[in-house]
Amino acid sequence: MQTTKETLDNIRANGYDIDFGTVFNSAFENYKKIALQAGLAILLMSIFICMAAGLLAVGVIGVAISTESLEQFKVENMSILWLVAYIFCMILFGALASPIHAGLIKMAQCAYQGKDFSVSTVFDYYRSVYFKEIVMATVVITFFSTVLSVGLQWVGFQWLGIMMSLSISVLTFLTIPLIIFGDLKAMEAIDKWKKNYENQGYYSSSRYGRITLSEL
Repeated sequence: MQTTKETLDNIRANGYDIDFGTVFNSAFENYKKIALQAGLAILLMSIFICMAAGLLAVGVIGVAISTESLEQFKVENMSILWLVAYIFCMILFGALASPIHAGLIKMAQCAYQGKDFSVSTVFDYYRSVYFKEIVMATVVITFFSTVLSVGLQWVGFQWLGIMMSLSISVLTFLTIPLIIFGDLKAMEAIDKWKKNYENQGYYSSSRYGRITLSEL
């Protein structure tokens, strides 16, 4: 049986045969199985995050929040000290929320394999052996993404900063699955996915045939 590393090396060398229509239909059917539990978990976390953000805003800005007071918290208006604090908060939030992301992926896997799951499945990775690797990978990715995005926005390239942040998110979206399902370390998962993305060829059942990233 091939290891995850061997499988990724094989994909990088030979490409991967995929029918996007079948994948989309399968993903949608799987989504319907987890929509209720995942939605409830996300709702609970959203309420908690809104309460925490509200308390933080009141503590930093004060009860009387005005348009003028919010203006100073735009990236382009921040001082260096506030920028550092903002980047630190983004990294901290990303690190604390990353096990939930992993839990949602596990919930989807359980639904796909016909296994039992519940709302608590979303929080499984807070007490998992993969917790450290999930957090470490998220810290690395969030640091580079946030620093690059904030830096570009601060010098006036707001949309470019947002696009760069989204691009990094897309380029690294398989990092957590590689950790929790492939048993890779944080830096191994980031490095393996980066290399595969740079070299991998995709096969589609569409009329375009083989598509490699170098041709895009």
